[in-house]
Amino acid sequence: MHIGQSVAIITDAGNPVGKAVALHFASLGATLALVDNNEVELKKNLTILS
Repeated sequence: MHIGQSVAIITDAGNPVGKAVALHFASLGATLALVDNNEVELKKNLTILS
């Protein structure tokens, strides 16, 4: 499997572990779907990732 051709769904993406996982998969070229029920923290991480 080539991660760069995959979609990774990161749940709880607003916390530090979710952010780290998202950054890792993004560095491998994956398309990300980030979700969290804490909208404020999720938005903070989205601005870091974009």
